[in-house]
Amino acid sequence: MRRSIIALSITLGVAFSAPMHAEGWQSDVIGVTQSQLSPSYWLAKGASAKMIMTEAQIAAFNEKLIKDNKYIVDPLSFQKSLTKDELTRAIHSASSIPKKPALFYRRTATHRERFCKISG
Repeated sequence: MRRSIIALSITLGVAFSAPMHAEGWQSDVIGVTQSQLSPSYWLAKGASAKMIMTEAQIAAFNEKLIKDNKYIVDPLSFQKSLTKDELTRAIHSASSIPKKPALFYRRTATHRERFCKISG
């Protein structure tokens, strides 16, 4: 339930921050159309216009969620840009070079040496 609320909040936030009728509009989210960015689209599908949470309740919910859940990070707390070294450190702190061969799209394997050469 919590993940659904977060995903919906993020989706709606992104959707409503984008221009509604931008020329050459496109989405990098599979299956999202421009019409889905309008409240009238969802109301026509039977969604309720009833307010579920006030703006203050949403803010309180988000604050508590960020405080109580170690997997949720306030996106506004991030720096606007990172140096190459800062970004590299962040990536390496969150991931590591695989210890086993990795399988790719065509079922071809890559080994540690190849991975190191690619990511080097």
